[in-house]
Amino acid sequence: MLKASPSAKEGQILKGWIDLTSGREPAVKKSGKYFEEVLKNSKELEALLGKTRFLVMRHNFSGALEVINQAVVAFPGCIPALIEKMRVQLAQGDWEQALDTANRALNQSTHCLEAVRVKILYLLSREGNCEEAADKLGELIEKLDRFEPKNPHAYYNMSLAFCRMCGRHPIVLQQTNTLLERTLNLEPNNAEFATEAAYELLLQNKTREAMKGYRHAMKLDETSVTALTGK
Repeated sequence: MLKASPSAKEGQILKGWIDLTSGREPAVKKSGKYFEEVLKNSKELEALLGKTRFLVMRHNFSGALEVINQAVVAFPGCIPALIEKMRVQLAQGDWEQALDTANRALNQSTHCLEAVRVKILYLLSREGNCEEAADKLGELIEKLDRFEPKNPHAYYNMSLAFCRMCGRHPIVLQQTNTLLERTLNLEPNNAEFATEAAYELLLQNKTREAMKGYRHAMKLDETSVTALTGK
């Protein structure tokens, strides 16, 4: 696309995202220029989101916030822009503003999973309110069951942070265990998921069940250091 038309904004945006998510540092460094080129002429949402993500990866959080605010203003009610803004605010450690943005997103759509996740993280990390967090987790599980029922990584990724931030609170761990049950029902032979399930059993002081879970994970992947060391 870029060879045929070097200035095609769609091609530049696509190339920028490919480089940005390639995992190769030289390519990541170059990705920003593609978004910049597009934004010289117009405020394209995907270019604004890409530049924001690029600046976050370069640890330029103030610059990222400035760019994503442009997206929020230019595309009012755009949930992806609000989600990206939440992530920038969390990266800055600005929990109050992240919570405000999460509430804005939920006013736009009560089904915004990322906004619910931020609210639960706020309850656990800032208020220490595990009971309300557990209730919100129940709502989150219902939303995942409705909108992402075939996505094991969605269940898995939601479980990770909550179980590590709840101070081993039994009700919260019960909810994260439900998330992992959904995960394993979808991918029962995934060693990473099995290892995490064993770890969460360990957090609940279910040592025997946890050891059984780690042995099962080792059978699924004999090279898994995490399963071997029990972390």
